Amino acid sequence: MSAFTRPSDIPWPFDFSTATARYSSTKLEKMDTERALLGFFLAKLYKLDPDLIVGHDLHGYGLELLVHRMNVNKIPQWSRLGRLRRANLQSGKVGLMIL
Repeated sequence: MSAFTRPSDIPWPFDFSTATARYSSTKLEKMDTERALLGFFLAKLYKLDPDLIVGHDLHGYGLELLVHRMNVNKIPQWSRLGRLRRANLQSGKVGLMIL
């Protein structure tokens, strides 16, 4: 499954519907806003409940960027990235806070 969105100031491409209708290798989920995309990601992550998340440079950069974008978009359940429920985002290393 792949989920995606576009920058808010750019319209969807003219032939977007026909191009995605022909694509059948994986299920595509179109989100209208970055907030919807982040919420969708958190819902999928919560449903899967992984014990380990692996990604390129996730601890050094990716996780901090993801939490920052959730903070900017005021995503209420951002703490679902980890096991602990937190109400406020604390400054410092995000990776240590999430674990």
